[in-house]
Amino acid sequence: MANVDGYVFDNLAWDARGTSNPREVTAPTLLRYGEKDDDCPPAHAAMVRRPDRNAELVIAPGDTHLDVIDGHWPEVLAGLIRIWR
Repeated sequence: MANVDGYVFDNLAWDARGTSNPREVTAPTLLRYGEKDDDCPPAHAAMVRRPDRNAELVIAPGDTHLDVIDGHWPEVLAGLIRIWR
């Protein structure tokens, strides 16, 4: 990865005001967390994941914040295809 500009832009575009509530999502969801992520640790999943919703949690051993997706594109895409069918 050359830089993180795309990730930063996406985060701002999603909801810069912070008004969305991830717990209100009803669609099947894939939550990916890096075990060693200091920015958004796996404990964050407890705040956004609802047990009564279709949310799959994956914690990638040894991964940091950007590694959890950038280092695992095949798994991320396969997981999204699987839950959206």
